[in-house]
Amino acid sequence: RIRFDFDRVQVESLQGQYSQGQVAAEGVIPISRPIPDLANPLTVTLNQLALNLRGLYQGQANGSVVIRGTALNPETPPELGGQVELTNGRVFLSAAGSAPTAGATAGETGGRGTSAAVPEFNDLRLTLGQGVAISQPPILNFQATGDLTLNGSLNNIAPQGVIRLRRGEVNLFAARFTLARGDENTAEFLPDRGLDPLLNVRLVSNVSEVT
Repeated sequence: RIRFDFDRVQVESLQGQYSQGQVAAEGVIPISRPIPDLANPLTVTLNQLALNLRGLYQGQANGSVVIRGTALNPETPPELGGQVELTNGRVFLSAAGSAPTAGATAGETGGRGTSAAVPEFNDLRLTLGQGVAISQPPILNFQATGDLTLNGSLNNIAPQGVIRLRRGEVNLFAARFTLARGDENTAEFLPDRGLDPLLNVRLVSNVSEVT
C-alpha cells in the first residue's frame, strides 16, 4: 500500500522477496521539496539478501536503511543512513579502489531528459561481519571484520573507521606472504583520504636458500 499524497510518497506497507531474501519498507519520502524534521522517513529493511554486485561485493546483507532528502530533486538528493551488515561474502578490491561514477547510469529519467537525484551517504554504518573476505584475485585474500561510517556522494565517498585483517595472504607468485599472527593488522579509513586507507600490516614469508 503506497499513497501519493501531493508533495510526498507515503509507503504504508511494502513487503516482498528480492535476491533470495526479504525486503520491507514503510515511511514517507518527499517527491521534490524536502520536509523539515520529518518524523517517519522512508525506512527499508533488508533480511538475508544474497547480493551479487559485479566487481564489488558478493554475499549476504542485512540491515535497515533510512532514506531522507527527496526522491527526484537533484539539489536535495536521497540521503542514505542506517546500518547494513555484510556476512558470508567477499569484497573485491579491483573495482572498489575507485568510487563508482554517477554519470550515464544515474543520468536521465525518460523522455524529457530530466536528471535523476543521485543518492548520497549520511552516516550509513557498514559492518563487515562473520565470514567476510577482502580479495583481489589472484594476488591477495584477507579475512576481515570492522565498521565503516560512510558519508559523501557516490562520486566522492568519505568513509571513516577501522577494518581489522584477521588472516590472509599476498601471493606474488615467486613468493607467498601471510599476515603475522599476534599483530594488530589494520586498514584505517579517514574521510579526507577517500577509499585509500592507512595500512598497518606485518607480513611474513619463507625463503629457500639455494646454491
